[in-house]
Amino acid sequence: MISLVYLFAVLFSVSQSASVKYYRRNNEDVLFFNAVKSLAAFLVLAALLVWNFRFHAPTAAYGVLYGVFLAISMHTGYKALCLGPMSLTGMIVSFSVILPIAYGIVFAREKPTVFQGVGLVFFVLSVVFTSLRTGTPPASQETSAKDRKKWLLYVFLTFMTNGLCSTLQKMHQSAYPHRQLGEFVLYACGFCTLVFGVAYLKKRTAHGSVRGVGFAGLAGLSNAAANFCTLLLAGNEYAAVMYPVISAGTVLAALVCGRMLFGEKLGLGQWAALLCGLAAVVLLRL
Repeated sequence: MISLVYLFAVLFSVSQSASVKYYRRNNEDVLFFNAVKSLAAFLVLAALLVWNFRFHAPTAAYGVLYGVFLAISMHTGYKALCLGPMSLTGMIVSFSVILPIAYGIVFAREKPTVFQGVGLVFFVLSVVFTSLRTGTPPASQETSAKDRKKWLLYVFLTFMTNGLCSTLQKMHQSAYPHRQLGEFVLYACGFCTLVFGVAYLKKRTAHGSVRGVGFAGLAGLSNAAANFCTLLLAGNEYAAVMYPVISAGTVLAALVCGRMLFGEKLGLGQWAALLCGLAAVVLLRL
């Protein structure tokens, strides 16, 4: 059962990323995308919880705080991808699992096994190999010193906020195992909907299309499902195991998705990432 939850967490995460990639082809507004994405996730969760909703003040606090970090991560992540290379941006953001792992070891007194320690090494290698590129990028891909500084700022903010989101998930489920899973994500999505909705309405130049609504809606549904799966796992799994497995699995699934849907070819570094990632997934589950 736990293995299936891991699988769905990875698939929903990749589905969300694929939706973003299709959406960006239309050059539509990021505020519109994030507003619709958050609203879609909120409406689905609200419909599922309409008869079983229970207000819990600590969960509301956790959820709203999670929403703050999630909104920042969604926005800065988009900006980072616009200014810098996708592979390097993804690699740095993937290392955000360090934050919840550190929390699990220091505060929750979780003790990873030797196999899991080796698995973490393979996980790091997998992420590093994924970022490798061969050859010199064309001039059109080169960025100015000013843009590189902006990219570093955006990617650092995404790294920190993404890691803090994962840490809050772990903290909530450690305190209230198997409780308020949907409500936690509902509060976060409601906060993000409010923030991006107001920002979109105030930006007169913002625009969207029916096609954009479809991609953003799919991303929202995938986001809600992925967060729900992560919360479910957080109450049952060690942070040192859970977050690397999800991250490495998502990296590998994204490589396959990129090949099948977008015709992206795998280089030697990516094949090395595939093998290291598979080793990491196996070792981290021992």
